[in-house]
Amino acid sequence: MRVQQLFIGHQTAIKAFILSLRPDFSEAEDILQEVFLRVHTRLFCVPAWTALEKWVFRVTGNLVVDHYRSRRKAGV
Repeated sequence: MRVQQLFIGHQTAIKAFILSLRPDFSEAEDILQEVFLRVHTRLFCVPAWTALEKWVFRVTGNLVVDHYRSRRKAGV
């Protein structure tokens, strides 16, 4: 599955997942862009046996946590 197809097919679900964890629309947009950038650059690292959709949601959850930690450290 190509990244573009993944993005088109799952953008709404991933954004809803981000908003459920971090209910700020502008932050959700930033995190969504970061998710697909990360997926695009690291897709070659995903083992063939891994369910791609599960991996993308795992990346998303990790990026939400990273985003929260970086904002907390910055005192925002």
